[in-house]
Amino acid sequence: MATADPGYRALTRFMREARLHLSSHGLLLVFFGSSGDLGYLQRLVAEEGFRIKMLARKTLVEDGWKVEYITYRLTP
Repeated sequence: MATADPGYRALTRFMREARLHLSSHGLLLVFFGSSGDLGYLQRLVAEEGFRIKMLARKTLVEDGWKVEYITYRLTP
């Protein structure tokens, strides 16, 4: 996934097509930063019928900016 994803086109396509590439017991690991639109990610997850669980959250300060990195597990 690209660091910059104008209009979240790549993320949207990824989420819309993810089930096509998963086995019946497959899962997705999604790494997301607080600089992104978390609400949009959560909406995509819900629209595609995935269950979401936060696995890890780490907060860092980079160049004076506080950034959170979150790891999610998505399951069908």
